[in-house]
Amino acid sequence: GGFTTFSSFSLQTLELARDGRMAQALGNIGLSVVLCLLSVTAGHYSATAIHRPQAAAGAAAGGTIGVVLAVLNQPDQAAPVLSAAMRLLEIGGGGRLEVLAVRTPPAAAILPSEEVLTAERSSALRAKEENWSGRLRDAAEAWASSRRGAGGPLHWREAAADAAEAVAEHGRRADAIVLPRAARHDSANHDSERMRACVHAALFDTGSPVLLVPPGHQAPFGHVVAIAWKDDARAAEAVRACLPLLRQAQRVHVITAGSAPQMPPILSEQDIPTELHAVPEAGEATAERILASARRVGADLLVMGAFAHGAWRELMFGGITRTMLAHADLPLFLRH
Repeated sequence: GGFTTFSSFSLQTLELARDGRMAQALGNIGLSVVLCLLSVTAGHYSATAIHRPQAAAGAAAGGTIGVVLAVLNQPDQAAPVLSAAMRLLEIGGGGRLEVLAVRTPPAAAILPSEEVLTAERSSALRAKEENWSGRLRDAAEAWASSRRGAGGPLHWREAAADAAEAVAEHGRRADAIVLPRAARHDSANHDSERMRACVHAALFDTGSPVLLVPPGHQAPFGHVVAIAWKDDARAAEAVRACLPLLRQAQRVHVITAGSAPQMPPILSEQDIPTELHAVPEAGEATAERILASARRVGADLLVMGAFAHGAWRELMFGGITRTMLAHADLPLFLRH
């Protein structure tokens, strides 16, 4: 639909130009492209402004964690993600655990340019999806049964539409979002691609702090916390959202990159004792050095701000956030 509409727009503009009506051709371009982009931009920032006060309220309250959204996509992710979500609630004083099972409609599981979605194929995909959903819920209920009712019931939700949009919609109403860390890039793995989109939506479209759990990780976290510190508003917001964990941690380590290490002012204001560590700054290898330093101090959680620098720059040069999302072997607590 988008391609055909754009083709019509291009043809109409060409015909106006060939007829010598350049003013109308330029007007068609301005109204169809510039005005639409300005309208979408206005809508985007208006929606962000509407949702920001709710997200800011939690931060102003010192990082209160009352509602945690656990996002599940595969049965083997259920126990690690739900255990991490419950840990957040326990540290925050108890609250509500919501589970969002992200599903993709059968038509979205194929590439239209390579495969025709026949009625038979659609029926097979739907049966596979329903079977997967049942196994996912069974895994979540098995985890809940193993806790013998501790932490209250699971509030189950399913999203059959776009997974990333569902995470963004539900995540804006949560105090924290817990997701499995996406596997390394594999274009043939639809589930991995879907989870990467969900992680991106949680980080950059909700305003809520995000906890990413490595595959198979079920060990308790929050005893030894490392903070990857950069003197930036995003890092400060990540630390503020993590205050309930920091107050209960046995040790807190601050890891900075560069020649002038600094201690986050918010930690001294909250009377949280910390140890400062500096690592050399070395481009993309900085993330690896921060991870190595966190391992040396025995950290079981790494807190950092999430940064996005644009698709082309990330593709060519990488980035600390991107490297952490791909290689971190301990839970990551991030906020954009």
